[in-house]
Amino acid sequence: MPLRILCGTICEKKDLENLFTSLRANHAQDFIIFAPKNLLNTITQPQPSHIILQDSAQAHLENIDFLYLPDSAQVESALKAQTPYFSNPKMPNPIKQILKAIKNLCENMLDSIALCSAKIFTRLSYAMSKKPKNQRRKLAIIRTDAIGDYLLFRNFLPCFYEHFGKITLIGNAAYSDLALNFDRQYLEEFIPLHMRRFSRNPLYRFKSVYKIACLEFETAINPIFSRDKASEKIAKIIRARQKYAPKGDLNNLNARDYARFAKNYTLLTPCKEGVMFEFERNAEFASALLGKTIFPPLTLELGDCALQEFERFNLPKPYVVLFIGASTSWRKWDIKNFYKVGLWHLSKGFHVVICGGREDSQNGENLATMLNTQSNLTKQTKGFHAFNLCGKTTLCALARVVYNGNHLVSNETSCAHLAATLRHDISIYVVSNGNHLYRFTPYPCRVRGKYYGIYHPIIDKNLCAYAFLSNYMQNPSRLDINQITPQRVIEVIENTLDS
Repeated sequence: MPLRILCGTICEKKDLENLFTSLRANHAQDFIIFAPKNLLNTITQPQPSHIILQDSAQAHLENIDFLYLPDSAQVESALKAQTPYFSNPKMPNPIKQILKAIKNLCENMLDSIALCSAKIFTRLSYAMSKKPKNQRRKLAIIRTDAIGDYLLFRNFLPCFYEHFGKITLIGNAAYSDLALNFDRQYLEEFIPLHMRRFSRNPLYRFKSVYKIACLEFETAINPIFSRDKASEKIAKIIRARQKYAPKGDLNNLNARDYARFAKNYTLLTPCKEGVMFEFERNAEFASALLGKTIFPPLTLELGDCALQEFERFNLPKPYVVLFIGASTSWRKWDIKNFYKVGLWHLSKGFHVVICGGREDSQNGENLATMLNTQSNLTKQTKGFHAFNLCGKTTLCALARVVYNGNHLVSNETSCAHLAATLRHDISIYVVSNGNHLYRFTPYPCRVRGKYYGIYHPIIDKNLCAYAFLSNYMQNPSRLDINQITPQRVIEVIENTLDS
């Protein structure tokens, strides 16, 4: 079914051409673009068969899938009609752009100095020692993105280990706990990078680049589909005979930087067009690189990891886990909403375990206090309690807490992905404003069932339209997550939770 796009009144020729650029590469989807006749007359270049142009006089907002560059009046109409829309981001501040360019130049100079220093050191060490010169490690994998990204990738490590040998994993320090407790058997070394410090602290960056550049590899892999400058600069300084990455997209890079960094690789493996769930995207890359179909199950075997730490919490059963944290504020559902969902669980005979990061500790304490105060006042909920574990668990202990819970209610963040890997019989309820829809949420049944995404009303109206918007036109999502009501979440839980 074609996606119907209406060009708003502030759309100009250059804007329409930018839209065409975004759509031409997406052959998996057909589009009908409605634009004013005078604007259509300025388009001389023929469009591919999956893009059809029509006069906007024939279009009505209620029949449109999304609105491109509306004015303020059209935005109000779109909100009333619950139609997704794309509006131009604010013009970048020229001073900030200049400072960003200076920072980038300084980083490049610092990386070059660290790389040259590492090369000199290794040559001297070879000259002064009697060791053979060829001390190359087998494989380096760069995975500097977030915890959830690693959870959707780690099941492919055995395949790379079997093909190449021991892995040196250069990754985000945020998931060190997972890598060292569950994947150590595949690793020669884990080099953790604190990404904020790597970006902001010159001395830390120099030491990190120097350490990586002192190592030599047969093969280096950057499996990140939406590569950013941090992972690309690490790929550039790695000393490896072959370097591989998926073709990827321009989500985190502009076209010029993408073309420049692409020269660092021996091969960019082909990728299917359109939006693909991230675990399946990782399978696509692994299959293309290793020359055979690879699709492991999405699992994480806890064993006895963090068992003693979990037992110290002494949590009564049955309990539900409410995960209130997220990496950014616009992904966090309000505590007042979690309170109403928590109160409903207490009334149904569940204890409530509140989890999150250290930055969520106070909110977690406030939520637990509110729930326990109300529980003691109500006969139906008396005897059931809330417990605040925000900032009190390691990643492994959090996994154990979720594993032993009845189900999870979470923001769209790492905890939802963690739960998805643990037990496939745990129901997962995820509150999301639609960032990267169909790429990270919801989970397709072929990967993992019992995952229930609860989205903004605009997203529910047309999932396909918003999936295109969130992945190709607008990142991050601008929808207010708090327009998802607690009652909507409770309804989904009531209708799907096993008795």
